[in-house]
Amino acid sequence: FSFCAASPSHHLKSMAVYAFFFVLLCFVCIILPDEAWCFPLLRTFAESFNDETAAALLSSSSPYKDNNIGAQWYTEQRVDHFNPQDNRTWSQLFYVNDTYFNPNKPGPIFFQLGGEGSINPFYVTELEYVSYAQNFGALVVALEHRFYGSSHPLPDMSTDNLRYLSSQQALADASLFISWFKNKVYKIPNAPVVTFGCSYSGNLASWFRGKYSTDTVMAIASSAPVQ
Repeated sequence: FSFCAASPSHHLKSMAVYAFFFVLLCFVCIILPDEAWCFPLLRTFAESFNDETAAALLSSSSPYKDNNIGAQWYTEQRVDHFNPQDNRTWSQLFYVNDTYFNPNKPGPIFFQLGGEGSINPFYVTELEYVSYAQNFGALVVALEHRFYGSSHPLPDMSTDNLRYLSSQQALADASLFISWFKNKVYKIPNAPVVTFGCSYSGNLASWFRGKYSTDTVMAIASSAPVQ
């Protein structure tokens, strides 16, 4: 069972959409068996189905697409967390859902870490963990991973710039962001933080708990290939 999955009905829709395109691609490969690109693409397509892909597929038809959950930006993120002489900063995308949050009686923060792809409001409205936010009165926030989607620390993806693309930098991004988010945005410094993630971002969630143990009280790592 995946805490990062969409609610059951939406997950079935995502599977149906994916199944349709998979069958269509199979049909194309049958008609064009000699095309070198066909079967490698089919294999890649089959292997790519995961919860984040489902989220991307459903985002355009989400019932939440007309809500007031808009893109927000953390403008003080560091380019390099491990070089104290590098003062460069950049803007990192995040989304917040405070529907169930009571500022007069603050609950926990459910912190969804982004993985190897863009994020959208779906990540704070329809993933399975959001249903638990209602029970706990949690504040839900999702942070996009550096170098994916709209969150680019540097203007291009050159080899030299991609040395700043690492899980270590991503974890440091999360730590700096959550400190700012708790203390300066919502002013709830004592709110416990639970990190969530699936697949690669599930790794990040568990690593974050281990490396930044004072920033989070628990990690829910769904389908995370880490031992």
